[in-house]
Amino acid sequence: MQRTKPDSQTKMLKQFSATVKDILVPSQTLTMVISDDSEDREGDIIEAAGWLLDNYKANPVVLFAHYYDMPAVGKSLETWIEGNSLLSTVQFAPTPMGQELWTLYSQGYMRAASVGFIPKRWEEREDKDGYWPC
Repeated sequence: MQRTKPDSQTKMLKQFSATVKDILVPSQTLTMVISDDSEDREGDIIEAAGWLLDNYKANPVVLFAHYYDMPAVGKSLETWIEGNSLLSTVQFAPTPMGQELWTLYSQGYMRAASVGFIPKRWEEREDKDGYWPC
């Protein structure tokens, strides 16, 4: 598979097996690590220090599966960098979809998060045989 370099307008996605750190049942919020410096399944790494969060914090909606044409399923009450991780505290929406996702996450049926971003800077990575991981 031939991979191409992203340009400054290319939206990238990174799926991540999230670590839920805190679940607060009355407020239907949870705090989880949504990204860290580990390699994803495409072989990409997002360094935590590289996250620019100002635009996201201006409208911190949580979408399901990057469906931009659907209403938000939650909102981020706080998003921050801690060590080599990006964390977020999410409150789920009082909608059928938001409530279904709250149940699935709070009871451990879902444990993944996916972040979308436009890379500002990147480096090509090669494995020991000179190939891009993919």
